[in-house]
Amino acid sequence: MTSSGGPNSKAGHGVTLGDSKTAPTRVRWQMVGLLGIIAALTFLDRLNLSIAGEYIQNEFAFSIQTMGWIFSSFMLGYALFQVPVGWLGDRFGPRNLLTMARLWWSLFTAATAIAPRLPLAGWFGIAWSFAII
Repeated sequence: MTSSGGPNSKAGHGVTLGDSKTAPTRVRWQMVGLLGIIAALTFLDRLNLSIAGEYIQNEFAFSIQTMGWIFSSFMLGYALFQVPVGWLGDRFGPRNLLTMARLWWSLFTAATAIAPRLPLAGWFGIAWSFAII
């Protein structure tokens, strides 16, 4: 081990990177696979809403502008949560954050089915209930 902070050490902590005795595991490839599956599912979720949008618009008699607000709520969610979720990933680690994100995403995906029957529909209207969920 070196403590000089040379080219193979981590930020002067005295740990040499090249002297690791443990073989790399497959966990990193499992994480890459899991991230790929998560990305595919989120893309399918967005695609699903755009396909179902026509039927939602007809059923609830939404205008094109109202549907635009509903579709834009996805982008607003992404924009508002990029920095806070990055901080949470640094604080709690990717495995914990991805687990919680999947559970949260699944809960809200299921909640879109009941959005018209929520009390929010009376306060905000049905279109905003979809946008909030």
